[in-house]
Amino acid sequence: QARRPPAQVCVHARGRGVAGPPRPAMPMAAARGVPQGLSRHCAAVLPVRFPCGPQAPGLGACGGDAAAVPLHLLLCRARGHSDWSARVGDAETMSVLWGHLEKATAQDAARGRGKPARGAPRAGLSEASDALQPEDDSRRRLLNAFVAELPELLQQGACVETALRLPMRDAGAERAVKRLVLALSRHLERADYPDLAPSDLAQLPLLLQRLQLQDHALFDGFCAACGRSWSKFTKEQLSLLLRSTEDYGLLHPTGGPALARLVAALCGDLAGSGEAPRPSDLDALTRAALDVRSSGLRAPLLESLRAKVEALDVASLTDFSAAVPALHAAAELGATTGLSPSTLGPLLEAACAALGRSAVDDDALDEHGASIVRACSRAYRTAPSATEALLDALLERLGTGGLASLFDAPTARHALAAGRGLPGALRLRLGERAAPGAASKEAVPGLRPEAATIWLGLLHDLPSIAPSTARSAELSAVVAALVERILAASQDAPPPPSALCLAFLAASGLRSEGAADLAERALQALDGQWSHLRASDVKVLFRTTGDAKEVARRAYANFGQLADVRTMLAVLKADVGEGGSSAPRAAKAHLLKGIALLSSSKELSAAEAALRQWPAGLGEEAEALRRELLAAARARLFEARVSAPLAGGKRPPRGFLLYVQACAARARAALQACIEAPSDEATLAPSDAITAPAAAAPVAPVVKESNDEPDSGARGVAWHRGVGGWEVKVEVQGRKVLGGYFKPLDKSAEEVERARVAALECHRSLEFKHYNRISA
Repeated sequence: QARRPPAQVCVHARGRGVAGPPRPAMPMAAARGVPQGLSRHCAAVLPVRFPCGPQAPGLGACGGDAAAVPLHLLLCRARGHSDWSARVGDAETMSVLWGHLEKATAQDAARGRGKPARGAPRAGLSEASDALQPEDDSRRRLLNAFVAELPELLQQGACVETALRLPMRDAGAERAVKRLVLALSRHLERADYPDLAPSDLAQLPLLLQRLQLQDHALFDGFCAACGRSWSKFTKEQLSLLLRSTEDYGLLHPTGGPALARLVAALCGDLAGSGEAPRPSDLDALTRAALDVRSSGLRAPLLESLRAKVEALDVASLTDFSAAVPALHAAAELGATTGLSPSTLGPLLEAACAALGRSAVDDDALDEHGASIVRACSRAYRTAPSATEALLDALLERLGTGGLASLFDAPTARHALAAGRGLPGALRLRLGERAAPGAASKEAVPGLRPEAATIWLGLLHDLPSIAPSTARSAELSAVVAALVERILAASQDAPPPPSALCLAFLAASGLRSEGAADLAERALQALDGQWSHLRASDVKVLFRTTGDAKEVARRAYANFGQLADVRTMLAVLKADVGEGGSSAPRAAKAHLLKGIALLSSSKELSAAEAALRQWPAGLGEEAEALRRELLAAARARLFEARVSAPLAGGKRPPRGFLLYVQACAARARAALQACIEAPSDEATLAPSDAITAPAAAAPVAPVVKESNDEPDSGARGVAWHRGVGGWEVKVEVQGRKVLGGYFKPLDKSAEEVERARVAALECHRSLEFKHYNRISA
């Protein structure tokens, strides 16, 4: 770009009816965050004028009537963004050009001159649509812009994310794909190139799966790069990395699937790293490993993490932000792989000691409070005494008041929301602090509905496991008051259906006076919200300790209002599992209709899996119903898969991808030859060796040799470099007809000439067959 002057092209925004010339154009290259190269591409694709001023909504920051509007700001505001995001990369602006504005204009025209989408000016969208006609090469310019800005996108860490949004199936995508794969190969395999950013590495398996590249050397470099830099990843990036690699269909004859090779690289780094990883990194990698579906593939990584956690120096974990992640990782690994009490106990004591220090601020407590609660729920069975002491220390730091004051503490909400998974004994200790007596129910009317819902999830089943009858009566009164608070809030603004389902479950489990009336009111409050229920809410409803027939009756009465097929199947499965009567005919008809209307293969697969997981031994009628629904789901799933668009349409042709792999292999071989060449010369001529200490020389570029391919002397017979022989073709009515390939036995001149003569004879026979003539 330094060889060419910056583009002085700008989109002028001039109000309607404003006389006089516009203000001088501001160079688009001077706009914040937009390189000059893409500014030229943007101006070449969309050299139009947009109206601006007080009458143009959504563009208040553009200035007056004759203000010059930077194009990237205009497009971001048309899309609804407040400012330009450099993380997305400049190809985002180009994608807005050919994608979003065209779609918004089409929707605007279909609505019949309705309100413009996202407040974008109507005239600007119309002119943008006129500029993006089918015969225009805007997509080709988009791909060219991506190729031009590829080095900058690699530096920003937004290269792979941007490439996943590119139109790979277009005719001009081959050049972009080739440049992208070769650039990634250089960064992954060459030591003189910097490693890819964690954001690019995390999404690279998605790109490889989309292109269906089968380059094992490239993937080995990717695994090595991940092994070196996994500690720089966030928890979300690590989870995306492992899950996307699990879905990558690459199989090595000895290394196994792609995830097994990546796990081996991570385990090698964990075993061979000189300094111990940070506890926060171990915790993030543990959580990401537990997100992997295959327990067999993640087992070696969990074992390596367990060895690292056991080797931690507990005495050095004096900081609260280091002790809690170490404890959480140990608790997760203990629940999965089994961790000895001698390891988990000292970590619980270290976290309790760090929590008792006054140096812990509210931000750290808010960040790690939920992790402490989850660790307590998993470590209680292994070390109950130390777990109870840690929970008491946490509650002491969160607050000393009752229900309202404890929840209103600024650091307590996340911890209390995670406490629903605590064992009953620990939730009883929590109830002792939050509701110490019968007078605690007087504080319930002052709770907000969301606070009452969280407390109800913590206390709803404690009356049945209370150690004494008096304590059970006190907890029952508090639970009834929480249910009453949720039902009272439903009169003003309806609470979420999950809160009403939880209220019914809690009320149906009470043995106090008026509990049946509370359960009936909770079911009545659900009558208008059955369409918002999910499958998990249905499972909560049928967990009632009372009679589930009333729940089934109301569910079948509102069966047609249920949102999706999975919710319908949850109702049917729960009713059949409870020993209820066969489903009404109308309910079965609704379910068959819902299956027939599904078009997503993912939803149909989930419905088919739910039908396969029905409990066995439920009777002939239930089994006949299951077989009928399963047959309908599988038939519809087959139709959806057959009618789905081919996956090959989302990427370049398979032959071109094989060519790209061959180019990467040739570049790899040339690099290896350049690295090995100096050592060979030193061996052959030791007297000419350089005695002075020399620095690492840069890798010499690979120079393409001149075209020394043989010439046949006849049109239609040419040397094929890939085959290494003569290719015979004739053109018949605009189509190429292949005659065959004639490959010499060796590279001698006699064999090449013999193959050429045979190819010329084949060409003459083809011409005689199709043209009824013989060429001279």
